[in-house]
Amino acid sequence: MIVELDMGNTRIKWRQLLNGDEKALSGAVETVAQLVEVSKNWADVTQIRLANVRGERDKQGLDEWAGQRWGVNIEVAKVVRSCGGVTNCYSEVERLGVDRWLAMLAAYQRANGACVVIDFGTAVTVDVIDAQGLHRGGYICPGVNTMAKALLSNTHIKVPAMGELISVELGCTTQEAIIHGANAALLGMINNTLKKQEEEYGGGIIVYLTGGDGEKFAAHLAETEVSKELVPSLVLDGLVIALADNIDSLNT
Repeated sequence: MIVELDMGNTRIKWRQLLNGDEKALSGAVETVAQLVEVSKNWADVTQIRLANVRGERDKQGLDEWAGQRWGVNIEVAKVVRSCGGVTNCYSEVERLGVDRWLAMLAAYQRANGACVVIDFGTAVTVDVIDAQGLHRGGYICPGVNTMAKALLSNTHIKVPAMGELISVELGCTTQEAIIHGANAALLGMINNTLKKQEEEYGGGIIVYLTGGDGEKFAAHLAETEVSKELVPSLVLDGLVIALADNIDSLNT
């Protein structure tokens, strides 16, 4: 069995692959300790693939878990100049987050052409890839909860919960005004980006939405000719592309 891990700022998302690419169980936890607990009943694991944005401390915990439990070395995805038909536009390629990179690799493979990736997580990221696979650049903005915490960090007001539904209506309480304002700010940035891409590509570009809040925001995106698709597993989907390309590079 293959296990794929997306260790983000807030959650560790995991899934199992059987017989190569047949998807089995999946889920999400917050800590390495919780992942160890969840994995107690897992069958033999032969390969572990990892996207890591947390740093080395949690990575060391994963190494110990994988080595002691199954004797497996974790394969870690890296950001490079070019992979899977996508070319990184950063002058310092390693400065691009690996989660963004993997999502772009998976999106470009799915679209087989121009696409936009919007990841609704702790931060909201937007990345544009043209028809030739060139990453044209993107945006990074605080997510709704991150905005609220930053705004209220020096006040006595409790940070409001985001809720299950997205609203941009005028708020009638301080909490509503904060959350609805953050929603409106994010949607304004995103919808402006989509309209610009529609002007350039018409209906020939696909937008992929991913991340924990992707489904909540999907219904509020601007009505354009741009095709939109929700793909929660986009970062995990990019792992096999990145790691296969890395292996090929080592063998040539």
